[in-house]
Amino acid sequence: MHALMTNEAFLEAQEEVENNRIHEDVVTYLLALIHETRQHPLVEVGASPRATLALVKASHAYAYLNDRQFVTPEDVQAVAPHVLSHRLTLTLEGDIKSTKRQVLVDVLESVTVPVEKV
Repeated sequence: MHALMTNEAFLEAQEEVENNRIHEDVVTYLLALIHETRQHPLVEVGASPRATLALVKASHAYAYLNDRQFVTPEDVQAVAPHVLSHRLTLTLEGDIKSTKRQVLVDVLESVTVPVEKV
């Protein structure tokens, strides 16, 4: 079996991902999404602090994979359903009326996306 990447290249890529910038407005947006998962009427248990860290890391990685050195709100939106859906616990009513993915769509639609400053 052939390695797709050397250990050194992997560690270098990992460092580059961690060095991606994330603007304060994007952090505020990401935290607002997390907060909204905790306030949604169909959610019993929203995203945890560990889920928040996972969302930050996944957003950084998504930006890196798209050849950017900064995280955008669109990066957060792209990974949020994948990172957060299994971390929510819906109420009984939520389980009957909706899905975790749909709740996250509602959350993404309800939080104002920051405008990029030029």
